[in-house]
Amino acid sequence: MSNIFVNQTDPILANKDMFQYSQQQYSPIQYYQQNVNFNTKDWVGELDELTKKLSEDELVKLNTNNEYLRLSTEIQQNVQNEIMSLIKNKLNSRNDIIDNIKRQISIIRDVQDETSNEQRKNIAELNDYMKNYAHLTFQQYKDIKNNVNVELNTNSNTSTKKSNNKKDNNQ
Repeated sequence: MSNIFVNQTDPILANKDMFQYSQQQYSPIQYYQQNVNFNTKDWVGELDELTKKLSEDELVKLNTNNEYLRLSTEIQQNVQNEIMSLIKNKLNSRNDIIDNIKRQISIIRDVQDETSNEQRKNIAELNDYMKNYAHLTFQQYKDIKNNVNVELNTNSNTSTKKSNNKKDNNQ
């Protein structure tokens, strides 16, 4: 390859700021388009054309076809992944996007912690039931824990709830 800048350096490569700017301007979409083999059949375009021509009845039937729905969802996920890979660097350079993502990460971690705590609580509750109240039904155990008066019939292992409502007591 010959150097067209005879007795001079490349003005873009010589200036690092200009070089970085030119690389930022080189769109990932342009890069992707240049590296895709366009000699292949346009299957996506064919699918898009076909679905655009469907009648309402055909769309309804199509949207009740489980295999089609699974395949369509798979394509949508692939498209989303491709788009994300193309724009990820640009998104990671925007402060508003970064703030949004940080907030989402915080929410996800809070949900994970909350779920983990609920699971630990449920396991502790089951352990308490199995260790101390196995002779009762789980509903009786929950009633006891919720301070509902439970009258235990030791012969048949059944219970009767006592109501504090005067209307129920008078009947």
